[in-house]
Amino acid sequence: MDAVSFVGLFYNFLDSQSYLFNKTPDGRNGLGATIQTVLGNQRNLGVRAREELSLTPILQLVAGFGAERSIIEVRQTNYTYPVGASPTLTLIPALRRFNNVAPEASLVWQADPTVRLHARVCTAYGVPHRPAFCDAGEGAGERRGPEDAEEHRRRDWGRAGDRPDAHSRADRLL
Repeated sequence: MDAVSFVGLFYNFLDSQSYLFNKTPDGRNGLGATIQTVLGNQRNLGVRAREELSLTPILQLVAGFGAERSIIEVRQTNYTYPVGASPTLTLIPALRRFNNVAPEASLVWQADPTVRLHARVCTAYGVPHRPAFCDAGEGAGERRGPEDAEEHRRRDWGRAGDRPDAHSRADRLL
């Protein structure tokens, strides 16, 4: 039996800054006082492995696995401007860690030299967006947002051919 193996490691870092301003006091389209700043970063480290095993010359079994560790750190600062007083700053920190896995398995059949059919079951994931971790909550600085990453299970089947119009696919969420 012939087999092809793939293994890969990845790392990425995203530095993010966003600022929210009031309009100018006279209502013109300029920048007024700062209302909020959100500063943070996201780090991801992961591995992906895939094995393609030829069971027969026309039948192939494919299995894969992905794992990722994500760390999101956010510091949201809300600014309020009481009348006749100094501005008040409310700091809302958030630190979230996510461990995600995504296995997959498929069976591929080369029905004809020009047509390839497949059936696949897989899992995917998504890490929540960083502003979802902070909420001003009327200045209370309470945290909100998902504690877990999103997870999607899916199965699909389809065919691929050597002509542009020969591709079709049907997906279904589990």
